[in-house]
Amino acid sequence: MTTISLGENSKMVIRPSERDRVQRFYRDVLGCRVTPKSKGMDLIRLGADFYIGAVYDESALSGADRLNSIWLDLQTEDPDGLK
Repeated sequence: MTTISLGENSKMVIRPSERDRVQRFYRDVLGCRVTPKSKGMDLIRLGADFYIGAVYDESALSGADRLNSIWLDLQTEDPDGLK
């Protein structure tokens, strides 16, 4: 069986109106460090060396369309270690 792993960096493009919601989820629910890098981007750190760039752009998919675009399932035996 072949094993596929995610790299250390990912990006998601989100409408600016969702910025507060995204920041609260990653910071308050998952316990991640969320660092605003510019007016239109946050850097979200998950664990020691995995980052998600959140890019805020009005042309991003709507919430309904986003549900049909990708599914990312993160699993861990150590949820506290993931934080």
